[in-house]
Amino acid sequence: MPMAERYVGCPIRRLEDTRYLLGCGQFIDDLRLPGMVCAHFLRSPHAHARILRIDSKQALKAPGVLGVWTGQEIGSKVKPLRPHVESKGYRASDWHPLAKGKVRYVGEAVAVVVATDRYRAEDAAESVSVEYFPLIPVPDVDTSLNAKDNAIHEELESNILFEFEHAGGDVDKAFEKADVKISRSFKHPRCTGLAIENRGVVAQYDASKQVLTVWSSTQAPDLLRKTVAECLGHPEHRVRVIAPDVGGGFGIKMHVFPEELIVSHLARELRQPVKWIEDRRENLMASMHARDHVLHAEIAARNDGTILALKVQDFCDVGAYSAYPVTAALEPLSCASVMPGPYKIGNYYFRSMAVATNKCPVGAYRGVGFALSPFVTEALMDLVAREVRIDPAEIRRRNFIPPEEFPFTAASGTIYDSGNYRPSLEQALKLADYEGVRSSQQQLRGQNRYVGLGLSSFIEPTGMGRKVYRRRGMVEVPAFDSATIKVDSSGTVRAYLSTPSQGQGQETTFAQLLAEELGFRMEDIAVFLGDTETCPAGNGTFASRSIVSAGSALVLVARQIRQKLLAAAAHLLQVPAGELEIQEGRVFAKARPDEGLSIRELAQEFHSPLHEFPEELSPGLEATQSFSLTGAAVSSGTHVAIVEVDIETGIVNILRYVAVEDCGKIINPTIVDGQIRGGVAQGVGSALYEELVYDDQGQLLTATLMDYLVPGSTEVPSVEIRHLETLSPLTPNGSKGVGESGIIASPAAINNAIADALTPFGISFTKLPVSPQNILDALRENSKVRAGINKEGQE
Repeated sequence: MPMAERYVGCPIRRLEDTRYLLGCGQFIDDLRLPGMVCAHFLRSPHAHARILRIDSKQALKAPGVLGVWTGQEIGSKVKPLRPHVESKGYRASDWHPLAKGKVRYVGEAVAVVVATDRYRAEDAAESVSVEYFPLIPVPDVDTSLNAKDNAIHEELESNILFEFEHAGGDVDKAFEKADVKISRSFKHPRCTGLAIENRGVVAQYDASKQVLTVWSSTQAPDLLRKTVAECLGHPEHRVRVIAPDVGGGFGIKMHVFPEELIVSHLARELRQPVKWIEDRRENLMASMHARDHVLHAEIAARNDGTILALKVQDFCDVGAYSAYPVTAALEPLSCASVMPGPYKIGNYYFRSMAVATNKCPVGAYRGVGFALSPFVTEALMDLVAREVRIDPAEIRRRNFIPPEEFPFTAASGTIYDSGNYRPSLEQALKLADYEGVRSSQQQLRGQNRYVGLGLSSFIEPTGMGRKVYRRRGMVEVPAFDSATIKVDSSGTVRAYLSTPSQGQGQETTFAQLLAEELGFRMEDIAVFLGDTETCPAGNGTFASRSIVSAGSALVLVARQIRQKLLAAAAHLLQVPAGELEIQEGRVFAKARPDEGLSIRELAQEFHSPLHEFPEELSPGLEATQSFSLTGAAVSSGTHVAIVEVDIETGIVNILRYVAVEDCGKIINPTIVDGQIRGGVAQGVGSALYEELVYDDQGQLLTATLMDYLVPGSTEVPSVEIRHLETLSPLTPNGSKGVGESGIIASPAAINNAIADALTPFGISFTKLPVSPQNILDALRENSKVRAGINKEGQE
């Protein structure tokens, strides 16, 4: 009998793509229920104002309108969101699903209209009259910190929602000993995930069973179920959440939003299904935002390039409310935990503040906090290299954590479970022809062409378990995932997991894992996700955890079922279990592969009352396993960007992009490569295009896709990818996550490449995005400085 095909590591085509290509996907707006009505939210035009009066009389007279609700009417029936962190530096505040008494950002919902269709609801909302008393807006961190008499949340003592300080080693002493000290301020702008499918929710209440069913484009069904039950005062076992096909999430959809609570409440109150679908303007204005950091960083080094210390102060503009459940602490804590990156920096200090402003709240977005580390640290590494006249690649080699020191506890307190960083760098340099690019740069500059090469070595903690979230104090994040396997009497397998998909290909990768572990054929396996009624409880799909957390649970439960199958087959075949093998849906003796049973035959025997098995073999082929990492499985890699900057127009052209990644055991290389390419595309946006801009009155100026620029197919480079596999000791098959690596590494690589291209002008950028206008302004400023120096020299 030929050896069975190995499923793990094979680039198997995605099983779920057939239904998408045939137009048979079931997304939230595809859902049609009898008697369904539609909700539309009236949103505040003010960043900061008191609500004096809301008059809905005219709206209630409009055709098809079923009702209009305000915060005062909803407030006694729906509890506010109040996320919490167990930390002395955290200050909790309420986020009412509909604003009560006061609005705190442009786009905050103040009323909801329900009508027989969306268009009637929108038309009626225009006739709702709201009288506001405008307050002085708090549009940015500096204003907020100095606004002693202008509190965003009056019940809090200040506008600081979270403060954090960490010190590892002796930073002051290290700076005293340093030969080189460099300081810079960095700014990462406010941005958003911009999934191709906006948010949406449908809710239906079955009064006969008292069951509330909620369909949502969520990444975390169990979290949403728990929160809906708590905020509506409805028994949790009578709430069912279903995540249908979801067109992208990127962390934005892992939060619980006010709209989900309101639509759920209205469905219960009206006894009719209620639907709400977000439009793109709402998405940009009132969905979750991300990033928005200003960081002041200092680095200390010896003349030989050894990094001695790193000191960072971080001010994060988190908007008007703490996002549920991760709170305003998410960005600062994530940033602090990984700032040293892959380098052995023994002395590290980090201080951060999450500051409230009159802007849309900030929450999770792909690479949350982690993307700041390479942007800051990799830029500083290049500056040190330039100062001590060491090649940028060499200075990284000298400071990498050596492989023999893993597991490694960084000065940040983060434990790196495994890694081997230098091979990623060397392979990336070779693939990008590093020496060739360096040798051609001077020649190209003679032709007035400015080509630069940027490096970004990074780490990505993935699948973080309960210990990590406990250390952060994030008590409302479950931080574990689960898998259930059922083998039926026909010998086919159904797997149910707690991590729904937003397009990552879980149905395929989980089926591959099962086929490998059980010895079944993939065509005999079906994977089910995203339904709290059928799937076991867990965290959901965010923080690069699907294959690490739920996949580990699946591997463990598959091994449990496999052992039971082998024990049953050993009884039937009268062969010791240790001498049996399962491959391609057959159980057979290793010494006599032509003799055995099909899994179908074995399952039929196991489910039949006519065959008697030993007492230790309990009936049924069904099991559930939960899993939580004891830490985080830390992926890593090096990206290289080669760009050309046109100094006449400021336009940046990405000539080549190389990524060498180490995410442990790879299940499906095609899907992994897709994750990396998608992340790089978003990183290109962060580096060159994307910025949510507010004016000094708290008005969003980039509320359409004509203003909020995102890269298209012509702006995203072809990404050349290679892989290494350093296995994680924390997962049963050595896998690590890879969902965020592309966006973590790419902004730094591109930014460093632009600085390298403009070396003759002595220009580097510490504020993203590096737009053509910013480049031209820097070049003009450089010309003025040079002219001033020349004039001073002549005088």
